[in-house]
Amino acid sequence: SISWDPLLDTMNRNQLCQKIPNELGVYNLALTVVDNNGCAEYDNTRVYVVFKKRIFIPSAIKPSSQQLANRFIHIYADPIMISAIKKFEIYDRFGNRMFERSEIPVSLDLNADFAWDGTIDGEMALPGVYTYYVNVEFVTGRSEVISGAVHLIR
Repeated sequence: SISWDPLLDTMNRNQLCQKIPNELGVYNLALTVVDNNGCAEYDNTRVYVVFKKRIFIPSAIKPSSQQLANRFIHIYADPIMISAIKKFEIYDRFGNRMFERSEIPVSLDLNADFAWDGTIDGEMALPGVYTYYVNVEFVTGRSEVISGAVHLIR
C-alpha cells in the first residue's frame, strides 16, 4: 500500500505519482510504502511551488537591423503565466511618452502592431536610452508594473 501525508492528489490516492497544487508555497510530504510482506519504508520530501513571471522585453532595438525581431521592442509573454498585458509605455529621458499601447495580446510571438519601432510620430527617435513600463496581470490574479531600460541603436 502507498500513503501520502498530507494527501494532495485524491485522484491518485494509492500511486507514487502525485499532482502538486498550483498554489504557491512549501509542501512537506511524507510517503509510506508497505509491501505484501508488511515491510514498510518511509520518506519525507519538501516541495517548493514558486512563480516564474516568464516575461521578456529586449534591452536594445536597432530599427535598421536585418533581423525582424531586432527592429522592435515587444513584450514576449508566456500565456501560461501571464493573463493580460494592460499597458505598454516607453518614455525618453525627459519624461516624454514616446509610445503607448493598451490591451496587448499575450504571446511569445512578435506582433508589430503592439511593438515600438523606434519612431515618434513617423520620425526616427534619437539614439539613446529609453524607459519602459508594462502593466501586467498574472494568472494568479496579481498585477505588477514592470519597468526597465531599452537602448535605441542607430
